[in-house]
Amino acid sequence: MSAQATYYIGQEEDIYSFEVRIDSTSVVSNVKFPLEMLDSTPTSLSTTPTNELPFRLLAGEGYIKHDNLTDGIIYLTAYRLFISTEKARDSSIDCPIRSIDSIYIKDHIYLCTQCKYLRSFTLTFFTENQCRYWLRKLTEIIAVPTRL
Repeated sequence: MSAQATYYIGQEEDIYSFEVRIDSTSVVSNVKFPLEMLDSTPTSLSTTPTNELPFRLLAGEGYIKHDNLTDGIIYLTAYRLFISTEKARDSSIDCPIRSIDSIYIKDHIYLCTQCKYLRSFTLTFFTENQCRYWLRKLTEIIAVPTRL
C-alpha cells in the first residue's frame, strides 16, 4: 500500500467543499458546508485554555463564552450549556444545546430554560441586560438552520 495523500479545497458560490483521500484504497470524503457557517464559527470561539474549564471538552467542541450568575457561572460551548454553582460543591447542570426546547425571560432577571425530555431549570442573572444577552445568544444557537 502506498501512502498517497490528496487534498482538494474548493469554493463554489456560497458553498465550501473539501475532499480528502488518504491512500488509493480509501473512500473519498466529500463534505460541503455553507460559507457563513464556517466564517462565523471560528471567530465566535474563544481562546480560553481548556484547563480553566470545570469540564472536559469533547472532540471538536469549542468554547464560546462564560459569564457570572448570582450563584454560579454559566459556560457555553458549541455542544453544551454548562452551569456550575458555587453554593453546593460538585453541583452542576450539563445540558446539550440541541436538547433545549424553549427559553424565556421571567421578571427581567430570570432565564427559564425548558428542555426536551422534561428537564427545566432557571438561571438568575445580576442585570436585565445580561439576561437579555443570554436569551438572544441561546436563541440564536438553538435555532434551526435555514440552510444545510
